[in-house]
Amino acid sequence: MREALGGTNLAALKRATEELEQASAAVAQHLSAATAGEKAGRPSDGPARPRSSAPDAAPADVIDAEYEVKG
Repeated sequence: MREALGGTNLAALKRATEELEQASAAVAQHLSAATAGEKAGRPSDGPARPRSSAPDAAPADVIDAEYEVKG
């Protein structure tokens, strides 16, 4: 792919792109099959929780609060 990107041969670039797409599809299929195999036979953890796009966001059922220990 890198060699094709450096050149001006459009056919070589298309061929390299197709090879990359095929390899990517094979990896995705393998990961999908592995994930499906892990989930088979295990009970569900319950309904899926909504996800936030923020990486540090708390789950929807968590309440953020402060407290003070008196003693």
